[in-house]
Amino acid sequence: MERSVLTGPSAPVPTMTTRLSRVFFGGCAFVPYLLAGKLAGCPGTSFRQDCWGIAARGLVSGSRLSLRQAFSLVVGPMDSVRYFEFDFAQRSIGDAHINHYLDVSSPRLFPLIFMRHNPNLTATLLNPDSTDLDETRHMIRALGLSERCMADPRLIGACDFADCFDLITSISVIEHIPNDTDALAVMWRALRPGGKLVVTVPCSSTPYEEFADSNQYGLLSPDDDGLIFWERFYSQDCLEQRIFSITGAPSSMEIFGEAERGTYDKNVQEKRRDPSYPIWREPWFVAQKWRFFPNLRALPGMGVVGMSFTKGI
Repeated sequence: MERSVLTGPSAPVPTMTTRLSRVFFGGCAFVPYLLAGKLAGCPGTSFRQDCWGIAARGLVSGSRLSLRQAFSLVVGPMDSVRYFEFDFAQRSIGDAHINHYLDVSSPRLFPLIFMRHNPNLTATLLNPDSTDLDETRHMIRALGLSERCMADPRLIGACDFADCFDLITSISVIEHIPNDTDALAVMWRALRPGGKLVVTVPCSSTPYEEFADSNQYGLLSPDDDGLIFWERFYSQDCLEQRIFSITGAPSSMEIFGEAERGTYDKNVQEKRRDPSYPIWREPWFVAQKWRFFPNLRALPGMGVVGMSFTKGI
């Protein structure tokens, strides 16, 4: 499998001037960009209203969100392809009857929004990144979800769930797991018969793996070249070998990709290196630069594939 390397440090810590300019420009621009993106066909923009609701609830709760957290939720809570991924996951779940829910390290906004819309649901949120998990726990408390939502620091491979959950979601996660097939097998075993698994991963017509020269999360060991495994881009054959061999073919599958090769890589580097990246423009950026494709072989570059699986009874 081909491999590439992400180089260079993440964006530097923003200065006070940068923070103030982000507040000013973000506060002025987020509504026009959101409306323009929605009108131009960006999927998932309805989630922004949920983000505003979370910000409002979090600001007045006992475990209050910070002004920084609330501002991010209002102005720029979602990164590019998350708009597609959240929308696909929501549509895939539909009106299924769910009592017990497991989320495997998805961006926290999706499971928290899903729980707010389903007040009878109990959930376990897995996340081995301790810093990220602490912020998730804070948001759980701020949203009044503590009694029915547990944050678990374990890796999915360390769990021994069996026939426990009606729904499992994992949004852009398993591509970061070197032994992805083993992780999928644990998820599939944890799903009750008739339950649903919703997964998204990055994809490409030709599979490749990406490595990084910095150990951002400290969860994996460097290889012989001193590089850290970062993520895998799945081709059709790769999906069949590494995922469908465990789950069978998906009951639904959608592909959302860059319209022009190189758009994704350029955008990733901008976000890694620019502390003032205008995250509020994402709905418009997605609408202009991404589109749906009929299959992975039609992709000019990279994309994201959403897949829903139903476990047989």
